[in-house]
Amino acid sequence: MTPRRFESPSSINTLKQCPRKYYYRYVMGLPSLPSVATVRGKIVHSVLENIFDVDVSGVEKENCREFFKTKAQELLVYYWGKSKNDFVTVNIDPTSERTLFSETLLMLLNWADHLATRVIEHPDEFIHAFKAHTPEREAQLKSEELYVRGFIDAIEKIRGQIRIMDYKTSKKDDISDEYRLQLAIYALLYKEKHGIAPDRVGIYFLKGDGHSEKSIPVDQELMDLARLEIELCHMHTQSNRIHDYQKRVSPLCKWSTGQCDYYTRCFSGKDD
Repeated sequence: MTPRRFESPSSINTLKQCPRKYYYRYVMGLPSLPSVATVRGKIVHSVLENIFDVDVSGVEKENCREFFKTKAQELLVYYWGKSKNDFVTVNIDPTSERTLFSETLLMLLNWADHLATRVIEHPDEFIHAFKAHTPEREAQLKSEELYVRGFIDAIEKIRGQIRIMDYKTSKKDDISDEYRLQLAIYALLYKEKHGIAPDRVGIYFLKGDGHSEKSIPVDQELMDLARLEIELCHMHTQSNRIHDYQKRVSPLCKWSTGQCDYYTRCFSGKDD
Protein backbone atom coordinates (compact mmCIF):
# COMPACT_ATOMS: atom_id res chain seq x y z
CA MET A 1 0.00 0.00 0.00
CA THR A 2 1.34 3.43 -0.98
CA PRO A 3 1.92 5.57 2.11
CA ARG A 4 -0.18 8.68 2.54
CA ARG A 5 1.77 11.76 1.50
CA PHE A 6 2.35 14.38 4.18
CA GLU A 7 2.08 17.80 2.56
CA SER A 8 3.93 19.59 5.36
CA PRO A 9 5.52 19.04 8.77
CA SER A 10 2.48 20.77 10.23
CA SER A 11 0.29 17.93 8.97
CA ILE A 12 2.44 15.51 10.99
CA ASN A 13 2.13 17.72 14.06
CA THR A 14 -1.63 17.84 13.51
CA LEU A 15 -1.77 14.03 13.54
CA LYS A 16 0.22 13.92 16.77
CA GLN A 17 -1.95 16.63 18.34
CA CYS A 18 -5.29 15.05 17.39
CA PRO A 19 -5.78 12.16 14.91
CA ARG A 20 -9.44 13.11 14.38
CA LYS A 21 -8.50 16.65 13.37
CA TYR A 22 -5.95 15.18 10.95
CA TYR A 23 -8.67 12.97 9.49
CA TYR A 24 -11.04 15.87 8.88
CA ARG A 25 -8.37 18.04 7.31
CA TYR A 26 -6.19 15.64 5.34
CA VAL A 27 -8.30 12.53 4.69
CA MET A 28 -11.73 14.08 4.22
CA GLY A 29 -10.22 17.28 2.85
CA LEU A 30 -12.42 19.61 4.89
CA PRO A 31 -11.04 23.15 4.63
CA SER A 32 -9.58 24.92 7.63
CA LEU A 33 -11.32 28.14 8.58
CA PRO A 34 -9.60 31.49 8.00
CA SER A 35 -8.64 33.43 11.11
CA VAL A 36 -7.13 36.77 12.01
CA ALA A 37 -3.89 34.98 12.89
CA THR A 38 -3.62 33.18 9.54
CA VAL A 39 -4.41 36.33 7.56
CA ARG A 40 -1.79 38.33 9.48
CA GLY A 41 0.72 35.49 9.19
CA LYS A 42 0.33 35.38 5.41
CA ILE A 43 0.90 39.15 5.19
CA VAL A 44 4.04 39.02 7.34
CA HIS A 45 5.48 36.16 5.31
CA SER A 46 4.84 38.11 2.09
CA VAL A 47 6.68 41.15 3.47
CA LEU A 48 9.68 39.15 4.63
CA GLU A 49 9.84 37.20 1.38
CA ASN A 50 9.74 40.27 -0.84
CA ILE A 51 11.84 42.75 1.12
CA PHE A 52 14.96 41.10 -0.28
CA ASP A 53 13.84 41.95 -3.83
CA VAL A 54 13.63 45.72 -3.34
CA ASP A 55 15.92 48.02 -5.30
CA VAL A 56 18.91 48.85 -3.07
CA SER A 57 20.63 51.21 -5.50
CA GLY A 58 22.30 54.04 -3.61
CA VAL A 59 21.91 52.41 -0.22
CA GLU A 60 24.94 52.31 2.07
CA LYS A 61 25.47 50.83 5.50
CA GLU A 62 25.09 54.29 7.03
CA ASN A 63 21.47 54.61 5.90
CA CYS A 64 20.40 50.99 5.50
CA ARG A 65 18.62 50.78 8.86
CA GLU A 66 16.13 53.49 7.94
CA PHE A 67 15.89 52.10 4.40
CA PHE A 68 14.89 48.61 5.57
CA LYS A 69 12.35 50.00 8.01
CA THR A 70 10.80 52.20 5.33
CA LYS A 71 10.56 49.31 2.87
CA ALA A 72 9.10 47.01 5.53
CA GLN A 73 6.37 49.58 6.22
CA GLU A 74 5.66 50.12 2.51
CA LEU A 75 5.35 46.40 1.88
CA LEU A 76 3.13 45.97 4.92
CA VAL A 77 0.75 48.67 3.68
CA TYR A 78 0.68 47.04 0.23
CA TYR A 79 -0.04 43.49 1.39
CA TRP A 80 -2.45 44.66 4.07
CA GLY A 81 -4.45 46.41 1.39
CA LYS A 82 -4.46 43.27 -0.77
CA SER A 83 -5.87 41.33 2.19
CA LYS A 84 -8.89 43.58 2.84
CA ASN A 85 -11.34 40.92 1.67
CA ASP A 86 -9.69 38.37 3.96
CA PHE A 87 -10.17 40.67 6.95
CA VAL A 88 -13.83 41.05 6.01
CA THR A 89 -14.13 37.26 5.92
CA VAL A 90 -12.76 36.87 9.45
CA ASN A 91 -15.09 39.64 10.66
CA ILE A 92 -12.55 41.84 12.43
CA ASP A 93 -13.84 45.22 13.53
CA PRO A 94 -12.05 48.44 12.40
CA THR A 95 -10.61 49.23 15.84
CA SER A 96 -9.18 45.74 16.26
CA GLU A 97 -7.77 45.85 12.74
CA ARG A 98 -5.95 49.12 13.44
CA THR A 99 -4.49 47.66 16.63
CA LEU A 100 -3.42 44.54 14.73
CA PHE A 101 -1.80 46.67 12.04
CA SER A 102 0.19 48.63 14.63
CA GLU A 103 1.36 45.44 16.34
CA THR A 104 2.37 43.94 12.99
CA LEU A 105 4.23 47.09 11.96
CA LEU A 106 6.22 47.04 15.20
CA MET A 107 7.01 43.39 14.61
CA LEU A 108 8.35 44.09 11.13
CA LEU A 109 10.28 47.21 12.15
CA ASN A 110 12.06 45.19 14.82
CA TRP A 111 12.91 42.53 12.26
CA ALA A 112 14.16 45.19 9.79
CA ASP A 113 16.36 46.61 12.55
CA HIS A 114 17.76 43.13 13.16
CA LEU A 115 18.48 42.68 9.43
CA ALA A 116 20.25 46.04 9.28
CA THR A 117 22.45 45.15 12.25
CA ARG A 118 23.52 41.90 10.60
CA VAL A 119 24.30 43.64 7.31
CA ILE A 120 26.24 46.45 9.04
CA GLU A 121 28.33 43.96 11.02
CA HIS A 122 29.26 42.04 7.85
CA PRO A 123 32.81 42.92 6.76
CA ASP A 124 31.96 43.57 3.09
CA GLU A 125 30.50 46.74 1.60
CA PHE A 126 26.72 47.10 1.70
CA ILE A 127 25.70 45.50 -1.59
CA HIS A 128 27.78 42.36 -0.98
CA ALA A 129 26.72 42.20 2.68
CA PHE A 130 23.07 42.48 1.66
CA LYS A 131 23.43 39.72 -0.94
CA ALA A 132 25.19 37.54 1.63
CA HIS A 133 22.21 37.87 3.95
CA THR A 134 19.61 37.33 1.23
CA PRO A 135 18.22 33.82 1.81
CA GLU A 136 16.65 31.34 -0.54
CA ARG A 137 12.95 31.87 0.15
CA GLU A 138 9.86 29.65 0.11
CA ALA A 139 11.96 26.69 -0.98
CA GLN A 140 10.07 23.44 -1.49
CA LEU A 141 11.79 20.26 -0.34
CA LYS A 142 10.26 16.84 -0.77
CA SER A 143 11.20 13.22 -0.23
CA GLU A 144 9.89 10.57 -2.59
CA GLU A 145 11.22 7.94 -0.21
CA LEU A 146 9.42 9.26 2.87
CA TYR A 147 6.37 10.74 1.10
CA VAL A 148 6.69 14.08 2.80
CA ARG A 149 7.37 17.63 1.68
CA GLY A 150 7.71 21.06 3.20
CA PHE A 151 8.08 24.72 2.30
CA ILE A 152 10.94 26.48 4.06
CA ASP A 153 10.70 30.20 4.82
CA ALA A 154 14.42 30.94 4.54
CA ILE A 155 17.60 29.02 3.77
CA GLU A 156 20.56 31.17 4.78
CA LYS A 157 24.13 30.58 3.63
CA ILE A 158 26.37 32.99 5.48
CA ARG A 159 30.13 32.66 6.05
CA GLY A 160 30.14 28.99 5.19
CA GLN A 161 27.21 28.05 7.44
CA ILE A 162 23.81 26.80 6.25
CA ARG A 163 20.80 27.67 8.39
CA ILE A 164 17.17 26.79 7.83
CA MET A 165 14.97 29.43 9.48
CA ASP A 166 11.22 29.70 9.94
CA TYR A 167 9.15 32.79 10.77
CA LYS A 168 6.62 32.61 13.62
CA THR A 169 4.13 35.28 14.62
CA SER A 170 2.64 33.31 17.54
CA LYS A 171 3.14 34.18 21.20
CA LYS A 172 5.57 31.30 21.75
CA ASP A 173 9.22 32.27 21.93
CA ASP A 174 10.97 28.95 22.45
CA ILE A 175 11.60 25.86 20.36
CA SER A 176 8.91 23.55 21.67
CA ASP A 177 8.75 19.84 20.85
CA GLU A 178 6.32 20.68 18.05
CA TYR A 179 8.69 23.23 16.52
CA ARG A 180 11.69 20.95 17.04
CA LEU A 181 10.04 18.18 15.02
CA GLN A 182 9.14 20.60 12.25
CA LEU A 183 12.74 21.83 12.07
CA ALA A 184 14.07 18.27 12.22
CA ILE A 185 11.97 17.31 9.19
CA TYR A 186 13.26 20.34 7.28
CA ALA A 187 16.85 19.28 8.08
CA LEU A 188 16.20 15.73 6.92
CA LEU A 189 14.59 16.89 3.67
CA TYR A 190 17.45 19.30 3.00
CA LYS A 191 20.06 16.59 3.47
CA GLU A 192 18.18 14.18 1.24
CA LYS A 193 18.09 16.75 -1.57
CA HIS A 194 21.57 18.25 -1.23
CA GLY A 195 23.60 15.42 0.30
CA ILE A 196 24.71 17.52 3.25
CA ALA A 197 22.86 18.56 6.38
CA PRO A 198 22.34 22.21 7.32
CA ASP A 199 24.47 23.40 10.23
CA ARG A 200 21.56 24.78 12.23
CA VAL A 201 17.78 25.08 12.11
CA GLY A 202 15.79 27.71 13.93
CA ILE A 203 13.01 30.22 14.22
CA TYR A 204 12.66 33.98 14.04
CA PHE A 205 10.07 34.76 16.73
CA LEU A 206 8.55 38.04 15.58
CA LYS A 207 5.87 38.63 18.18
CA GLY A 208 6.17 41.36 20.81
CA ASP A 209 8.26 44.49 21.32
CA GLY A 210 11.58 42.79 20.79
CA HIS A 211 13.06 40.32 18.35
CA SER A 212 14.00 36.78 19.24
CA GLU A 213 16.05 34.43 17.11
CA LYS A 214 16.67 30.89 18.33
CA SER A 215 18.33 27.97 16.61
CA ILE A 216 19.64 24.50 17.39
CA PRO A 217 22.48 22.49 15.86
CA VAL A 218 21.66 19.74 13.40
CA ASP A 219 23.03 16.36 14.42
CA GLN A 220 22.23 12.75 13.65
CA GLU A 221 19.93 12.50 16.65
CA LEU A 222 17.75 15.30 15.29
CA MET A 223 17.43 13.71 11.85
CA ASP A 224 16.79 10.27 13.36
CA LEU A 225 13.92 11.87 15.28
CA ALA A 226 12.44 13.20 12.03
CA ARG A 227 12.70 9.86 10.24
CA LEU A 228 11.21 7.92 13.17
CA GLU A 229 8.25 10.28 13.56
CA ILE A 230 7.52 10.22 9.83
CA GLU A 231 7.58 6.42 9.76
CA LEU A 232 5.32 6.19 12.84
CA CYS A 233 2.85 8.62 11.28
CA HIS A 234 2.75 6.54 8.10
CA MET A 235 1.89 3.51 10.23
CA HIS A 236 -1.03 5.37 11.78
CA THR A 237 -2.48 6.81 8.56
CA GLN A 238 -2.97 3.68 6.45
CA SER A 239 -6.71 3.56 7.10
CA ASN A 240 -9.44 5.66 5.53
CA ARG A 241 -11.90 4.86 8.33
CA ILE A 242 -12.75 7.68 10.69
CA HIS A 243 -12.86 5.42 13.75
CA ASP A 244 -9.17 4.65 13.29
CA TYR A 245 -8.48 8.34 14.00
CA GLN A 246 -9.47 8.90 17.61
CA LYS A 247 -10.41 12.22 19.16
CA ARG A 248 -7.80 13.61 21.50
CA VAL A 249 -9.71 15.97 23.76
CA SER A 250 -7.56 18.81 25.08
CA PRO A 251 -7.64 22.58 25.69
CA LEU A 252 -6.91 22.92 21.96
CA CYS A 253 -10.48 21.78 21.21
CA LYS A 254 -12.04 24.99 22.57
CA TRP A 255 -10.58 27.97 24.39
CA SER A 256 -11.70 31.38 25.62
CA THR A 257 -11.39 33.14 22.27
CA GLY A 258 -11.99 30.35 19.78
CA GLN A 259 -12.18 26.69 18.94
CA CYS A 260 -10.82 24.03 16.58
CA ASP A 261 -12.00 24.41 12.99
CA TYR A 262 -13.83 21.09 13.30
CA TYR A 263 -15.12 21.43 16.86
CA THR A 264 -18.81 21.56 15.97
CA ARG A 265 -18.65 18.55 13.68
CA CYS A 266 -16.37 16.60 16.00
CA PHE A 267 -18.62 16.97 19.04
CA SER A 268 -21.95 16.70 17.23
CA GLY A 269 -21.88 12.93 17.61
CA LYS A 270 -22.73 12.26 13.95
CA ASP A 271 -19.33 10.74 13.19
CA ASP A 272 -19.17 8.51 16.30
